[in-house]
Formats: sequence, structure tokens, C-alpha cells
Amino acid sequence: MENLLDIVNRMCNISSLIFYSERTKFDGNKFNNKLFFIDKIHELISNININRLKIIYLDLCKLEIKLTPKYLLKSYKFIISGSLLKETYIDGISDIDILIPINESIYSNYSPNEIIESLFNYELDTDFEKYFISANKNALRLRFKNLWIELVPVRISDSNLLFPNKNGKYWKEIHPNKVTYKIKELEKQSKHMISLTIRIVKVILLRLFRLYEINSYIIEFIIIEFISYKKEDDLLELILVSLKLIRDRILYPISDVTRQYKYIDQNLGVALSDERKRLSVKIDKIINLFQSDYFYRILLEI
Repeated sequence: MENLLDIVNRMCNISSLIFYSERTKFDGNKFNNKLFFIDKIHELISNININRLKIIYLDLCKLEIKLTPKYLLKSYKFIISGSLLKETYIDGISDIDILIPINESIYSNYSPNEIIESLFNYELDTDFEKYFISANKNALRLRFKNLWIELVPVRISDSNLLFPNKNGKYWKEIHPNKVTYKIKELEKQSKHMISLTIRIVKVILLRLFRLYEINSYIIEFIIIEFISYKKEDDLLELILVSLKLIRDRILYPISDVTRQYKYIDQNLGVALSDERKRLSVKIDKIINLFQSDYFYRILLEI
């Protein structure tokens, strides 16, 4: 398994370079709203509890060793997935998603439910505060100091990954890497501006304004799928464009290209539901705030 700290350090180094480049555009005045915003947001997204991640990484390594070869294929290790793989991770907002390639010679006839229950009953012997089976029974969730780690068993079939279906009763071919590949392509074009934009929008919507109904994945997916990047776009423009995209797209169900679910935002109801309209109006107010001096006063209070 790749070291979690290496990924996080790489993200922090890249974001620091971009922030430095962006702030030079507004460094003429002693106090400038845009300059203040860049500095404050940089501080918020860089606020990562490295010691906590170090303990989690060491615990996951111990768990990886313990589960081999009883559960894991000998030739495979834990696979980092989710926002860490896409490098859109925000400490305190994002989960840590880990895939467990199971040992086919032992568990080929087991359902995901059965494997997860077996893992749950197996003595994990870690520093995690608690662990339990997820509500839909397709993952094992671990908790450590307000951070969630999700362990998902997967089967490897002809180089494809089979995941638990939404209720963990059978295996299903899902393509989570479709989103990852797309963001990696956008990263090449934008020189990492897109992943940084996603992280900042997560901070604005989920940490500053606590719109938890719009989860991290919805934010990632809308920006990745619908943003049109131009070389001349600066960071502030990308943030504003992304917020407008989410405001408009959240009104309608968004199909899940990974094929795990029909829609990635099923919790928000049908097109133009009251919940979708309410969220769209809230985001529109945030956009208006973002373009006003009042937004910087909000940041001053953090």
C-alpha cells in the first residue's frame, strides 16, 4: 500500500506552489481581499493532522500483514481508493477508502456480506477506536479520532475489480476509476488546478457552510464532468465557475458512470425536488457572498 503521508505531502507541496503563484497576482497592496482569501483558504486546506494519519497508516500496514494470506491474495496489498487516490482529500471531511483484494482460493463462493461479517468477527488488534459493518453491509468502517476509514472487499476477475453491490449481497463490476482517469487527464491539462479547485470547493460548501447533503463525491463528480478548463483561468475564476456548476446541476439527478448506483445523488430526490431547489438557492447565496466583501469577513472569524 502506498504511504498515505506521501500522497498527502505531494498534495500539500503542489497546492503550496499553486497558491504561491496565484498570490503574486494580488501582492501589490498591503491588504487585498483576494490575497487574504488565497492565504486563508491555503491555511484551511493545509490543516492536516499528520500525526493522526501516521498512526492510521501504521495501523493499516499492521492490518494488511495480519489479513495476509487468510483474507488477502498474497500477491496483492491494500489498494488506496477514493479522494486520496484522486488527490482531492480534505482532512476532517474526506473518508479514507481502502480496497481489500480477497483470497479467491478461499472466498470465491462467499458473498460480500459473509466476508465483511467474517472480517468484523476477526480480531483486528489495532488502535482504531471502534469498527462496525456499514449500514448497507458492503464495507467495514473504522473510526480513529473523528476520521473514518472504509475497508471494502473486492474480487479480481480478469484484471477487473468486482465490488459488493449496494446491499452487499452479491458482486458487481463497478468502474470507480472512470472518475479517477478523468481527473488525472484534467490534472495534466490544468497543472493540478482542478484537484485544488475541488478541495477548495469542498472546504467552502462542507466546512464553511455545512451543506452536508451535498457530499464530497457529488462535488468532485460535477466539477470533473462539467467543467471546461481554459489555460487563462485563474484559481478564483475556477472556484466561481465550479460553484455555479454545482448550483445548476444539483437541480437534476446525476447518473453514476461507475455503475454502482443509478444516480450519485439519490438522497436528494427527483428532478427539481424541494430539497434540490433549497440547496441550489443556498449555493446561489454562497456565490453572491463569494463575490462580495462579506465573504472575507466570514473567513476572518475562522
